[in-house]
Amino acid sequence: MLPSGCISALLTRKKTNNNLFLISGPMVPDMFKSIGQLRPPAAPRMQQHAVRMALFLVGYAFSTWATLIPFAKRRAGLDEGSLGLLLVSFGVGCVAVMPFAAPLAAKYSCRAVVRCSAAVACLVLPLLAWFEHPLLLAGCLFGLGGSMGVTEVVANIQGVHVQREAGRPLM
Repeated sequence: MLPSGCISALLTRKKTNNNLFLISGPMVPDMFKSIGQLRPPAAPRMQQHAVRMALFLVGYAFSTWATLIPFAKRRAGLDEGSLGLLLVSFGVGCVAVMPFAAPLAAKYSCRAVVRCSAAVACLVLPLLAWFEHPLLLAGCLFGLGGSMGVTEVVANIQGVHVQREAGRPLM
């Protein structure tokens, strides 16, 4: 049995243009020379569908909240002025969190950021129907607005990338 240092000295890894690592060396059979792909690039159609789905889910989450507004107003005992002030927290959440979306996408990837922000939206949305106190509703709306804002920004970043790869206008 060879020590692990010997095996790593016998194998070389070369990165190709499509994120594939070619493994080569004297002891590697031909059928295993192209394994080692870290993350296979998604097909362009799959990327287009993923962007469309992310944007659809943001609209769906917002429409779900819109149907809950009369219920939340009645449950919290708010008048029109208080409800308007409460709804401002959604926009404040969007504006406050959107500047962090692009740096997060650059650091972690669009896929990871969309997954996390969608998970936050999925956790916060049911709480809007459950909480009765206006401050708790405002906090949930802030979180929902922030998560939806991040998802929108990152989906648009990915959409621009997909459009450039396609070489034709898609958005």
